[in-house]
Amino acid sequence: MSSVPGWLTSQGWDTLFPPTVSQADAISLPDADTIVAFLCRTATSACCAQNLRVELGVAMTMRRPAYTRVLIDLNTQCDFLLPGGALPVSNRDIILPRIRAIMAWCRDAQVPIVSSLEAHRASEHSRGIPPVCVDRTRGQRKVPFTLMPRRLFVQGDNTFDLPADPFTKFQQIIFTKRQSDFLSNPKADRLINALRPSYWMILGVATTHAVKSITLGLLARSQRVVVVRDCCGHWSQSDSDHAMRQMDAKGAVIVNCEEVISGYVESKLAEVIAADVAKAAEKEAIKEPATVSRMRDLRSARKSGSAADADSESANGKQRAASKGDPEPKSPDSIPSELITRKRPAPGKSRRGLA
Repeated sequence: MSSVPGWLTSQGWDTLFPPTVSQADAISLPDADTIVAFLCRTATSACCAQNLRVELGVAMTMRRPAYTRVLIDLNTQCDFLLPGGALPVSNRDIILPRIRAIMAWCRDAQVPIVSSLEAHRASEHSRGIPPVCVDRTRGQRKVPFTLMPRRLFVQGDNTFDLPADPFTKFQQIIFTKRQSDFLSNPKADRLINALRPSYWMILGVATTHAVKSITLGLLARSQRVVVVRDCCGHWSQSDSDHAMRQMDAKGAVIVNCEEVISGYVESKLAEVIAADVAKAAEKEAIKEPATVSRMRDLRSARKSGSAADADSESANGKQRAASKGDPEPKSPDSIPSELITRKRPAPGKSRRGLA
């Protein structure tokens, strides 16, 4: 914002931001709750409040606290993971103990968790599969050991309303989603953009849909992503392996449950970052732009080299001719001009005489 609007200055800008704070620094000081409270006290009309919200867009954005790691838990629900579920994954016996171990580790280490809850209406078309995760059914509930004691359930309503830095009070934030792409939920997308941890850990159901979509979405935003392979459910092993290869090719780090709990992930990420830095430096060295002057120098060097080669060849030819006793070849200047050029006839006249 280049300048403070006059109507805002007259309504108490100095009260909200002290004069000792510069205007550039003041924009980043208040959080959303402070701005809303200021609006309630000073805004004289809805239009005035709306203008303030627009002009203070930077201040209305949530602060970005520094987190080392954040876990994204996708669709760990009864319909997918329990034997009596509507559509259990084929490797649920393998992933359930490992998901339990990851959740216990997160509970002890106080790792923030962002969870998704698949939600479908009973009237939705099933597309040839059994109805899964229907609203207010037992199959829609999350598996009990994936729930943290301090959690917040956020209903999807196509708005951006979200508490500023909810992880100060809660360890787990649960969002509902109607589509396979988790980032299609505006609230979840806003929270993920605001957090910016050192890296994300992703697990859940299913590898070929929800896990793959959010992994590629975070990688497109230049964020570090770690996919816990043996905590991701699937219905087809070959399709799951193909999705893992795609995520690996895009830059995701594929690990297993033991590597996450033991702390090996940090060292592996450090190696990946060092390799990326080395590749970037190598590319910069290879892609050094050639300026016009450099290209001109190269052309002049080539011309001088070719001229020197021609002079050396002519000198060698003269030396060979002298050694054989042959007369030195005449230069073009010593040859009569009538032998070099032939006089052309005048226009309209033929070379032959008249009959």
